[in-house]
Amino acid sequence: MLMQKFQVFGKKSFSFLETEFGFKCHLLADGILRYETEDVFVLVGYDGRRSYELTLDLGQKEHQQNEHLILGKSYEARKLLKI
Repeated sequence: MLMQKFQVFGKKSFSFLETEFGFKCHLLADGILRYETEDVFVLVGYDGRRSYELTLDLGQKEHQQNEHLILGKSYEARKLLKI
């Protein structure tokens, strides 16, 4: 139930990435939203089972990929804010 609410609320809350910055939502799964452009990605995560934390990772895409995603090195927003 929490994961479904996260998907609805998260998609609505981060829709500005699509409308204002040209990102596309490439993954909408349990606790994960991944938005991408040609070069970069934003990964929004929600831990609805343990800590209830919301995480935000930013990264540059690389050519390496798995079944669903083009992978890349990512940086946690909370660590970037410490800089």
